[in-house]
Amino acid sequence: MPPTPAQAYESLVHNLIDELTSGATSFSGAQVAGGVTNKVAGASGFDHQIDVSVLTPTNLAIVECKHWSDPIDAEPVLAFAARLSDIRAANPGLKIHASLVSTKDATRGATKLAEYFGVSLDVVLNECEFAVRLHNCVFAGIVETIHASATCDATVIRGNSG
Repeated sequence: MPPTPAQAYESLVHNLIDELTSGATSFSGAQVAGGVTNKVAGASGFDHQIDVSVLTPTNLAIVECKHWSDPIDAEPVLAFAARLSDIRAANPGLKIHASLVSTKDATRGATKLAEYFGVSLDVVLNECEFAVRLHNCVFAGIVETIHASATCDATVIRGNSG
């Protein structure tokens, strides 16, 4: 059975983060994990399923992927902030960073809440157009395509010389 669009998007983001962190010296030895079995325990005792996580000896980045056709609104930010709070409380020795990644920008309300709770709102359209923040690093890729064409019409007129 082929993956759903949401599963394909999570895989895209996972692979992109894995590739980006493997080339960054600040992520040397980082463990990148993802998928339905990727769980991080919270102080509540609940095991949170995390779409993509990046673990170093001092930092943990948790990434929630949203393959939506509409902008991210306040509700998913609030839910992710609660997850972030629970995971932070369970891991006092780690700096926990959170990123909500989507195919669309966020609403003004979602942006305000994300700033308050310390959640990055990032956009990944595909493997060539993305911006993702992990820890204190920003990874971005933009591919510009220029199409140029020119046409010229010419008409040859022969004159009668004389």
